[in-house]
Amino acid sequence: MDEYPIPVTSMKDLCDVEISLDTVTVTTKRKRVDVLGDPLDEYSGMEFEVYGVENYLDDYLLSGISTEGVQNKIRKSQVRELGFSFVFSFETNATALCAFIEQLGQKGFYY
Repeated sequence: MDEYPIPVTSMKDLCDVEISLDTVTVTTKRKRVDVLGDPLDEYSGMEFEVYGVENYLDDYLLSGISTEGVQNKIRKSQVRELGFSFVFSFETNATALCAFIEQLGQKGFYY
């Protein structure tokens, strides 16, 4: 199997932007306490993953679970940091993507 690296742009202290053939993924982190204090509802229409930073196999966003269910699962965990990967279509407007990334910084996301 051949593997091809994808371009990744690091936004210092905020996120990585990974560009593949059909998607753009924004990967970032957030402290557990901040996730629990801020509902995830604003991201409910988006494709994204939430996982443990120390153990990335600890998956908190599973198909069929509401954003409230995700927060309940996080509340029951001992995880200190959570990783987020937000997936966008490759055709996403660059201005909209930049605005989204800027909003992440304002909400306390970091990398």
